[in-house]
Formats: sequence, structure tokens, C-alpha cells
Amino acid sequence: MEEVVERENILKQYLKETDSEELSYEELSEADESLDTGTSIVQEDGEVEWSQDGVHLLNPSVDQCMEVITKLEDKHEIVTLIDSSSDSIQFLIPTILEGRTIRQLTVSSFLTHDDILSFITQLSTNKSLTMLQLSNDSISDDGVVALAQSLQYNETLKYLHLQYNPDITSACAQSIAKLLNNNKTLTYLYLYDTNIDSHGAVMLSESLQTNNTLKSLWLDRQHQNTCSALPYFEQIKSRIKFW
Repeated sequence: MEEVVERENILKQYLKETDSEELSYEELSEADESLDTGTSIVQEDGEVEWSQDGVHLLNPSVDQCMEVITKLEDKHEIVTLIDSSSDSIQFLIPTILEGRTIRQLTVSSFLTHDDILSFITQLSTNKSLTMLQLSNDSISDDGVVALAQSLQYNETLKYLHLQYNPDITSACAQSIAKLLNNNKTLTYLYLYDTNIDSHGAVMLSESLQTNNTLKSLWLDRQHQNTCSALPYFEQIKSRIKFW
């Protein structure tokens, strides 16, 4: 992790000293070579694919993430990160969230607690991101707790996808319910194909009584009978969905 911090500091110094917003990969490589990396770990480069409106990264190295940061333009609003190492996650995600252009971020890599902590400050104050997708075994209860806390007063995120995460259980339901009680922007929340039990589903359903901004809460179909039996179900039934 210390190596990642050193690389980030060098990148910031180069960006500060150059008149251009974009550095060449050769310049970054020269800066990287100036480090004393006697204990560095060599990571094989992954795949980076650019599109008109974003970038798709598959198992990228930190060097590739550095290059991506220098090439991001205002038109690049979508970032997808798959099978990434913690070093790359902890370098790339905080940096792009500090910017003002990214609107959609999809992560399909398991996020450790430290990974989540590395970007929750930037996430809480970000003014551009409208969709965050952390699916396919990407997050567990402790990560959701930290994530929910950071999003309580976020004012731009509308779509939060947490589906297909079996390590999400009712242990984090109270934190999600608190998020729904405080956040005034989140509009769609996807929690199906998790291991939230009936108790957690009821807790989340109760939060819809005080939350007036969430249009759709998606839960597993197995909770339909439990939720439909709630005395206040008629008030929330148009906003709770079962998959």
C-alpha cells in the first residue's frame, strides 16, 4: 500500500508541474522508475478498453490505473472495474471520485473493509455519481455498513445496486434502514439475491414509511408473503418489488 501512496504522490506532483492535463504513459513510467522499488511486486497488466463514454478495466495493474487517470476526459462518465487487486482499487476509485465527471461506477471485485474505507470520504462528498453497482460477490456486511454510513448525506446518488452478494445478510439491515431514513436522493435500491432474512426484510420495509424518495426497493421473492402481511403494506406496496 505504501508503494501505491508513493505512486499517487508522484502522479499528483507531475500533474501540478505540467501545463497539460494529460501526461503520456512514457512520462509516468519515468516517474515510476525514479522510485526505490527494491521490494516492489510486479503485477501483470490486465485489459483496459476505452469506449466513447467510459472505460472498462479487467484486472488492471496500478500502472494501468495511473495511465487511465491521466486520460480521463469529461466525456468519460462510466467506469467499470472487474477482478481488480486491492492496490488498484485503493488507487483508482478514490481518485476518480474526487473528480466531477464520473456518473456510473460498476465494481465486480471483492472489496475488503480497507478497500471500502479508502474511498468512503470521496463518496460521501461526490457531486457527480448517480449510479453505483457493487454486485457479484463484491461486498459483505461490514462493507455495506461503512458504505451506508458514507451515503447518508450524499446528494447525487440515485441508483445503488447491491444484488448478487450472498455475504450481505440481515446484520447490515439496520445500517441500510438508517441510510433510507436520512438520505433524500436515493431512488432505487437493489438487494435481491442476498442472504437478508425475513427479519431484515421487515426492517427495510418499515423504513419506507418515513422515506418518501425511494421509488423501488428490490428484495428476494421469498419475502413477499412476509412483507405483504405487514399492517402498513398497502402504503408501501407500490414501492417494494420482489425478484
